[in-house]
Order: sequence, then structure tokens, then C-alpha cells
Amino acid sequence: MSDRPTRESPSGRQIMLAALGFIGIFLIFVVILYVGYVPDRSQTIDGAYRAARKAGIDEVRSRQRELVSTYGWVDRENGIVRIPVDRAMDLVVTEHNAGADYGVDSRPESIIGRLEPTGGEE
Repeated sequence: MSDRPTRESPSGRQIMLAALGFIGIFLIFVVILYVGYVPDRSQTIDGAYRAARKAGIDEVRSRQRELVSTYGWVDRENGIVRIPVDRAMDLVVTEHNAGADYGVDSRPESIIGRLEPTGGEE
């Protein structure tokens, strides 16, 4: 005789319970998918809603374009104004070319000088 335990084949009832268990788990999975991923039909986007959203987006974009392309007061009491972005870029380039000091030396020779070894280590 061998010391190995004998294995009984599963009964019909055990097979049926296992099959019902798998089917039950599958059905629960399908219900979870349905609830989680099927959109709510009452919240469909109709044409009027799309038109209203597009009008709102167009209004915001128009206002943003106006803010970056026109002059205006930001804080009148403190004398802070808004200028168009193109004009601001022109002013920065003009000031830079005139030698305005922004605290950063951007000349190529100054950058190269910082990259060269300081000596002593070879």
C-alpha cells in the first residue's frame, strides 16, 4: 500500500455548487460594471446645453484675449496697469539691449567663465 491519501472525485452536488458560485460571481461583476460604466440617461447632453456651454467658453476666451491684448487698470490706487503682452515683450527686449540689469549676466563669456574649472583639481 502507498502512503498517499486517496482522492475522491467531486460529487455532482459539489460541481453544481461550484458552477453556481462562478455564475453568481460573474453576475455580480456584470452588475457592478453596469452600475459603474453605463451613463445615466437623464443627463444626456442635448443641443441647447452644448450651445450654452460653447457660448460660455467663447465668452471666457474673448475676455482672456482682451486681457492679454489691451491696456487697463489692475490697481488704480497703487498705479498698477496692465499692458498688452506683445508690448511687454518689446519693452523687455529693448531694456535688455540697452543694458538693463536684471541681476543675471546672460552674456556667453560670463556663462563660459562659470563653467571653467577653478583650478587646483586635476
